[in-house]
Amino acid sequence: MAVARALKKSSGQRAALRSAIVVAQPRKTLAHAVADRLGLPQSYVAKIERVERSVDVIELLRLTKAMGIDPLPMIRAAWTMVREG
Repeated sequence: MAVARALKKSSGQRAALRSAIVVAQPRKTLAHAVADRLGLPQSYVAKIERVERSVDVIELLRLTKAMGIDPLPMIRAAWTMVREG
């Protein structure tokens, strides 16, 4: 719970995580393709891209699975940002 609050408060950390997601798949296809794979509206993924919506760990895992990428590098990077404060 405390980690979630810390990440939510830090827009820089959220932006870094968002950048990692966007870099993992070209922006042009990210929202549409991932939303289709998840069975969710495109606006859901678009809000994550624009850092208008936070994601929890389970959502991150579902997103990365839909994108076909390994979530561990992003999780490690997020952990490093939190640990180093």
